Amino acid sequence: MRAVEKSNTPRGGAVPVAGPAPIRAWLVAGILLTLGVVVGSVLPSAGLRVGAGPASALLFAVALVVLALGIRGQGRLTPRPAATGALLAWAAWSVSAAVALEVGPSPDPTVDPGLALTVSTLVDLVSFALAVAGVAGIARSPAVPRPWNLAPLGGLALLALGWLSVRLPAGIAADPTTLAPAAAALTGILSLTVPLALGMLAIVLAFLVPWSSALRGAAEPTG
Repeated sequence: MRAVEKSNTPRGGAVPVAGPAPIRAWLVAGILLTLGVVVGSVLPSAGLRVGAGPASALLFAVALVVLALGIRGQGRLTPRPAATGALLAWAAWSVSAAVALEVGPSPDPTVDPGLALTVSTLVDLVSFALAVAGVAGIARSPAVPRPWNLAPLGGLALLALGWLSVRLPAGIAADPTTLAPAAAALTGILSLTVPLALGMLAIVLAFLVPWSSALRGAAEPTG
């Protein structure tokens, strides 16, 4: 007698259907952003300060490249060439600045502190200008659902406020010595929480957006 072959179909005739695949570019970029925060904060606290800055900046830069170009053309957030170029330039500038800070000479006490502050400010302003151009392109991108398309712009605004709280003259405070530590602490918290939140958001949207599209397609009448 022939053996009865077992069927893999569940009882009731229901066939399991795989869900929509996540957007790989957003998933990879979100993981890279999260890892960049972990590397930049955990390694120095563990005593491994050498190389932590460039490694964190490299992870951040790769995340920007993935978001700008996508993976095999899928998942790119900036369809406009200007915004794509801004994200790529921002990535290159971030890595270059981190490496220069890591391998550069130690601060010279004979150098005018005002000159060092001016150079540091110019570096930050170039980075900020590239970031504004990039995230503005993401805000106009139809790929990201509202209101999440404005999340990078909001995060950049928070970072700018933290930066200004450090750079603005401390003479507005009754006791200037108490303002600088508080502003530096606020900037440090924002520099960790903003990219971490954006990375987690990218991971969530990588799964949520395909499912939302699939549900909307299933709800539309076919007739």
